[in-house]
Amino acid sequence: MPTTSRHARRRTYSIADRPFGMLGVLVLAIGVAIVALVASVSLIPTRAAFATANENQLGPRQLSITDLGTLPGGTFSIAYGINNHGQVVGYSDTASGEGHAFLWQKGEMTDLGTLPGGTFSIAYGINDGGQAVGASDAASSEVHAVMWSK
Repeated sequence: MPTTSRHARRRTYSIADRPFGMLGVLVLAIGVAIVALVASVSLIPTRAAFATANENQLGPRQLSITDLGTLPGGTFSIAYGINNHGQVVGYSDTASGEGHAFLWQKGEMTDLGTLPGGTFSIAYGINDGGQAVGASDAASSEVHAVMWSK
């Protein structure tokens, strides 16, 4: 008389045991690659958000560009935030090679400095009250969130 077990024998399968197993995986991988390629290529023309530096060449619907400069002696700067008053904050290197947060307003760039003993700071945003936020290292080399205010 055959005996039965409460527990059915479990069979494991591999991809190779399934119909179209390896082929199915390959087709799926190729499909994902094609979708990623199509998603990364836009067929709709776009307009760049920049204009030439020569304002005489600007058309009536193009943007103008303003060079904010760098901190004294610096060779690199990047803007991260602007408020409704036209104040801009960001990061610039200095003559000593350190990177410092800056505030640009009315054509002048001001070094916002660092925490005591720090050598690096960066500002990411500014509100309409003139409070800027970002990060700075301290004498301990730890990086802290900071807020600059008047």
